[in-house]
Amino acid sequence: MRRAIARPSQTNSLPIDMFGIPEPVLAMLNTRASGYGDACRLGQKAAELFSECLRSQSHLAGTGRLLAIARYIETHDCSHGIGVGFFDMIDKLLLRNARRDAVLGQALAGLLAVGAGHELQAGQRPAGAPRALHSKRLTDSRRQGAS
Repeated sequence: MRRAIARPSQTNSLPIDMFGIPEPVLAMLNTRASGYGDACRLGQKAAELFSECLRSQSHLAGTGRLLAIARYIETHDCSHGIGVGFFDMIDKLLLRNARRDAVLGQALAGLLAVGAGHELQAGQRPAGAPRALHSKRLTDSRRQGAS
C-alpha cells in the first residue's frame, strides 16, 4: 500500500501585489503624506490615475488590479489614509458612471418609444429623456470620445 506524503505546494507565480499595478498609480501610493487629509487626497488622485489607465488600456479591466492595489496598500508602508481616499474615489467614479448609464438608458428607451409611435419635431426631446442629456452630458461624452 502506498503512503501519501504531504508537501507544501510550490508556485512560481509572482506575489499579487507585485503584478499589474500601473506605474503612475504605484508612484502615487508610495508618496509620503504629511497627514491623514493629505493621504486621503493622494489616494483619490491615485484612483483617478487608475481610472485613466483603465480608460486608455481597456484590456486591463477585469484582471484583478483592484485586488492587487488593495493588497499593496495593506501590506506596504503606505501613508495612513491612502486606502480610504483611493476606495472612496473608486466608489464615486462607479456611482457617477452608473448614473450616466441610467440616464443614457432612459434616453434610449424614450427614443425607442418615439420610433414606435411618432416622429419628433425639430428641437423636441423624447418624453423619457431628461434635459441634461441633450446638453451637458452629450458634450461631455463627445469630449471623452475625442480624446
